[in-house]
Amino acid sequence: MNIEAALAIDLGGTELRAALVDRDGKILAFAAVPTQAQAGPDVVIGQIEALAATIHAEAPALSILGVG
Repeated sequence: MNIEAALAIDLGGTELRAALVDRDGKILAFAAVPTQAQAGPDVVIGQIEALAATIHAEAPALSILGVG
C-alpha cells in the first residue's frame, strides 16, 4: 500500500526541521539538524536537500505529493 504524504520543512535560525505528514496531519517521520546559517544560503539549501532525502529514507513507502 502506498501512503500519500506532504514534506513539511521548517527553516529556523538555529534548527532546520523536516516531517512527512499525512492528510490528517499525523506526523509519519521527523528529523532535525542545527541550521548552518552562518555558512551561507548555498549550504542551507544543501542541508534542506539532505534532510529531505534523510526523512524520505526513513519512510520510503510514502509517496510525497508536495512540499511546504
